[in-house]
Amino acid sequence: MDDYTAREDLRLKLMEAEAILKEAEEEYALFVRQLNVYEDVIKEQKEKIRMIKATTDFHLQ
Repeated sequence: MDDYTAREDLRLKLMEAEAILKEAEEEYALFVRQLNVYEDVIKEQKEKIRMIKATTDFHLQ
């Protein structure tokens, strides 16, 4: 393999690696957004449960 061919092969591999990395970064960003949504839902549900318990405890006394 001559020097030009080796450089071109390396350039193509680097471009492919950059594209894969960009895709992974985008997937990670989506994953983080989904986690934030799940976290918000969990907090909301905990608050609803707390309110139900507080109301139930009030009525049981």
